[in-house]
Amino acid sequence: MYWYHNQNQNHQGNVSMPISDYYYIRQPASQDPSDVKALQASAASFIPLTKEIHQLLTAIAYKPQFARQLKEAGAQGNVTRVQNLIRSIPVGTPFRVHINPDGISVIFLSPTGKTCFGINVSLCW
Repeated sequence: MYWYHNQNQNHQGNVSMPISDYYYIRQPASQDPSDVKALQASAASFIPLTKEIHQLLTAIAYKPQFARQLKEAGAQGNVTRVQNLIRSIPVGTPFRVHINPDGISVIFLSPTGKTCFGINVSLCW
């Protein structure tokens, strides 16, 4: 499976409906479709992460001082401070932070380092 960008070129293959200018190209299944172990493990990996995301969003939504500190650190481009604030919730799952003038994105990564899942939480300032 892979994505590629449509630049008004003729593409061949099994192309699904467009999402913006990007198309998803379905590759043949590399695994037995009846084997759901990897799918279940991936879903199970989300459960602890969703609890941490809930704690983070609750802190931002209901603790004005925390939200203010997070936004101030973001406005200053202080990624280290933003990461430390998020870890203080506590969030133990590995994550990356992207800050821009409009808001913040926190990309939560697989704790095992495998690429079976990831969640991106984007919030506007």
